[in-house]
Amino acid sequence: VLRNEGSPLSGLVEVWQGPDSTPQRIQIQSDDGYTYPFSAVLETPNGQNSVAIRNLGPMEFPMGACVVADVEDAMAGGNKVAGTGAIVQTLNDLGRHVPINGE
Repeated sequence: VLRNEGSPLSGLVEVWQGPDSTPQRIQIQSDDGYTYPFSAVLETPNGQNSVAIRNLGPMEFPMGACVVADVEDAMAGGNKVAGTGAIVQTLNDLGRHVPINGE
């Protein structure tokens, strides 16, 4: 989940996976990061993967980011079908929010 307190939201999500760690990129744009936050389910099969999140907006428009691992899938050995099962944690259950400032 990427969101902010109602200002323009501009971010970049990268998923690094595969034997050569080639990133797949998603650029996020929203006029209002509170009313229209970004949320997605990303499948990261076959071992170790990394997710990078960057704020492309100026420092005046910080954003909050949350990445949650699917614990049920890890316990199933990576064989669970995507989109099934309960959500592990909600955004509010994750504790302290850390804003990500622009470059």
